[in-house]
Formats: sequence, C-alpha cells, structure tokens
Amino acid sequence: MATRRKALNLLQTYETTLLESNGPRSFRALVIPSRSIRYSEPEAFVTHDDPNLTLSWITDIESTDLSKVLASMLVPEEGDFNEFRANETVRVAKNLSGASINQRDLAFATKVTNERLIPFESSPLTEKSLHELVGGLKEPDGVESLSSLVIAKPKGQAAEEIPLLVISRPDGLIVFGSGKSVRRAEQLGLWRRLYRFLRGEDDDEG
Repeated sequence: MATRRKALNLLQTYETTLLESNGPRSFRALVIPSRSIRYSEPEAFVTHDDPNLTLSWITDIESTDLSKVLASMLVPEEGDFNEFRANETVRVAKNLSGASINQRDLAFATKVTNERLIPFESSPLTEKSLHELVGGLKEPDGVESLSSLVIAKPKGQAAEEIPLLVISRPDGLIVFGSGKSVRRAEQLGLWRRLYRFLRGEDDDEG
C-alpha cells in the first residue's frame, strides 16, 4: 500500500530597505502575507513564546502619531547598540512630556510614512504606505489593522531594549524599525523567532 506524502507548503516573506539618499538614516520592513501564517492570527506574533527573544507590547500607535514614533526609533549607524532610545520612543508613543525629536529624523520618517513604499500582498502585488497600512486611510473592504510599539529584548540580558513597530492585519503582518534596530534584532534571533511562529513551533519543540 502506497504511503501518501504530506503536501509541501511554502511560506513566503517580503523584505524592503528604505535608505536616505544623502544621509545615514534607514528603515527596514519585514512583510509576511496571511497565507504564510498557518497556525494563528497575525497579532499572536507578539505574544508567541520563544526561548531567545521576547517582544513586549508597550502601546498601540495611531496613524496620526506614526511619523514621530518612527523618528524616535532612528539611531546613528556609528552609535553603540546601548544608544537605542527605547525609553525615548515610549515617551513619544505615549505622548508624555519631555520627549524630543530631531527634525531631520522627523522629515525622513514622515516621507517614509506617507509614500507607497511597502510591498504588500494583494491582487496583484502592490505597494502601500505605512499610513495606509496602519489605518490612516479608510480601505474599501473595511480592513482593520492593529499597530503596536513593542520592545525586543534578548532573554537573560536586560541591557538591550530595541523598539520595533508591529502592524497586524487580517491580510498579513509587518515588523518595522530603523535599519540598525532590525539588524540588531536579527542578530538576537528575530528571524528564528519569526520562523518558529510561522511554523507553529512551541517553546519546547526545539
């Protein structure tokens, strides 16, 4: 009797990098379409357990606050990783007093927020702005999104706190941050955490 093989399913992600043409600033976006999220809803990515890297929800982000929150995430490429201004980003996101934003950072973040630069799966594949994806523009199909500021931290190392933006939608998931912050989060296990989530692997499955 022939043994039936399991169907081979492919998981797909998109990645895009946005660079300042005349300066050191950059952002990176990791985009995962819903068809690649097989075992849970997109918003479960933040609470999914992982042995190496935790994501802590801080607050939801409205589209009107998006540019200034992203501006507060930018870190000079030549700076030390301890210079991630996680506390500053939290103050900006929560509209607390004492927060300060560099105007060049804000100009770059505003341009990135409003231009259609993020490859997002539809039919056909199109580019959307972060403003649209966060829900700043009403979509015809009534798609709702949840945009959250999260802090990535390696387990057992309280010193590093990396601010990231996570956008959860019924049609996919976006992890967004400064180029340096996403690169550092990758070094600490962000991609491994993402793959475990997409495959539905629990903490004790190795």
